[in-house]
Amino acid sequence: MKGLLWIFLERGGVTLLSFFATFWYAKLLGPEGYGIAALLLSVPLLISGFIDQVQQASLLANVRTNKNAYSTSFKYWAIISILICVVLYFILTFFFESQSSFILLIAVIHIPISACSKIFVSDLICRADYKSLAVRSFMGKIGGLIVGLTLAFYGYPIYAILLQSLVNLVLSLMIMVYRSHTLITRKSIMGANLNDFCNLIRDGIPSGVSVMEQHAKSHGLVIILGLSIGPYASGIYSLSNKIIDLVRVNIGHGFSTWSYGQFNRVLENGSSLFDVFKSTFFMATIVLVPSYVGLIIISSHIVEEYVGSQWEDAPLIISLISIIYLFMSFFIFLPSLQTLLKRTYNTLPINLFSTLIMLMFVIFFSSSIGILTPIYGMIISSIIVIPKYAAELRDILSCKLSIVAKIYSYSLFCALIMYVFSSHLEGGIIEVVFSSMFVYVLAYLFLYALKIMDRKIINKIIRYR
Repeated sequence: MKGLLWIFLERGGVTLLSFFATFWYAKLLGPEGYGIAALLLSVPLLISGFIDQVQQASLLANVRTNKNAYSTSFKYWAIISILICVVLYFILTFFFESQSSFILLIAVIHIPISACSKIFVSDLICRADYKSLAVRSFMGKIGGLIVGLTLAFYGYPIYAILLQSLVNLVLSLMIMVYRSHTLITRKSIMGANLNDFCNLIRDGIPSGVSVMEQHAKSHGLVIILGLSIGPYASGIYSLSNKIIDLVRVNIGHGFSTWSYGQFNRVLENGSSLFDVFKSTFFMATIVLVPSYVGLIIISSHIVEEYVGSQWEDAPLIISLISIIYLFMSFFIFLPSLQTLLKRTYNTLPINLFSTLIMLMFVIFFSSSIGILTPIYGMIISSIIVIPKYAAELRDILSCKLSIVAKIYSYSLFCALIMYVFSSHLEGGIIEVVFSSMFVYVLAYLFLYALKIMDRKIINKIIRYR
């Protein structure tokens, strides 16, 4: 349980301060200006997101059997990411002629720095050193915020957005290198070979594709919308995804990271995977489901109180994307289970196909449908993957998914009660948030008192250490 708390500190850190900074940038730039900054940052983040996941998934799956995996991954990904950085810089100079060379350099240099950082992050996850993960995240975010807010104060909001992200990466990497300076040595780098690297890539690509599907719904859509509709649409979706990431990344990915350690221990000691999955899944849904519903409740409050009427299209987009992620959270632990069991290739074809369909839909219909085109594309993509995801999860757990659905339904029912209650509330965002939380907890206590829910799961979590 302590590890989970450290992960939430690592994921959350100074998240609220970061969000207030984001709202400030959005208010200063407006949707179009914010959209241009988002376009500049989305291209390198889309690329580095794929590289990072390929690295992490392959290292988590192979580090126990390949002691030189870290050095091999570091050596070859450093070379590849630097080459990508150089090529991308010249491509961006063609599309963003009006932007300074320094801005473009700040954007593309994210790729090699992020690639190097993921080696050390993977090591900390393997060692379950969640405290160090939290420390590097907290210090990186604080440093990035100081730089970003200072630049915004002096009237450079685009520089603020880009440099806040870059300084966060650099400081986090410096802290991890200092704390794990023996992880990568000159001798181990010289011993790295290309065949081992190819094997690592083969194991990591399916997870990378899975993450690319998620990034295609955020960074990819920002790029496509900017090219097809204009920077206004890019700005709306970029800010909407930034707000949704408060739940998707800080909570959802936090539970996913923690689950690696939980499931890995089960696989090593031979205990029941399904029993551990049930309690882990329950803990995730009890927080994640109401958080997505909560975003729907407060989306209009956030926009009205913090960024202004020029962002009037954002609440609808936030609500619709939150609904999609809400239902897809049923499969929150499928990627981690597949990675540990080396079954990621089972869903690779469907992930590729669904992502391609979604992107093609947006490319061909955005001009006629408008700003809601990505929502339709995401719905189509989800409908395509759900049957395969359900079959894969059922095979891994060797159980009927109705049991998992029952656990999920507890949180969904209480969250719907919360939503119905909140629709009659008036007041500011703070009052709405705390009142909704109170109703949600009350609804859960009602289910527990009437023995509608499985008390064994609750009792197991209470006894958990």
